[in-house]
Amino acid sequence: MTREPYPLQFHLRKSTGPLTELMHRISEHQTSLNLVRSLLPAEYRAHCLHVNLRQNEVLLLMDSPVWANRTRYVSPAILEKLNGLHASTLKRVRIQIAPQQNPETNLPKSRRAALSPSGAETLLGAADSVSDPALATALRRLAQRSTDS
Repeated sequence: MTREPYPLQFHLRKSTGPLTELMHRISEHQTSLNLVRSLLPAEYRAHCLHVNLRQNEVLLLMDSPVWANRTRYVSPAILEKLNGLHASTLKRVRIQIAPQQNPETNLPKSRRAALSPSGAETLLGAADSVSDPALATALRRLAQRSTDS
């Protein structure tokens, strides 16, 4: 006799269990992220992707090397503010780079360069003027890659 699967709402309403624990950890993480973002200068906030408050350190993941470097300059102030808010003993801010993945920008680019018609004419002229037949053949092959052909 097989049981019907429980609906997702059943698992979300439970007060204990792995899903409840995970939801609680996600909520804590979001609260920490919002807190640290609020301490950052306004232009930095969107570039802070992740925050992890560990034993004695704060780990910030920034979306680019530029923003990571800028954040390093304001990190002592962030550390001081966090220690003042939580009366904790955080000793350092560690900053790492975690670029956001955009599938459209990660596509491999074509390795073949475009060749203009005037470039093709130049290659054909060079092929006619060289005495080495192998080089002349290679230049003619390259000239065929013109954007007009």
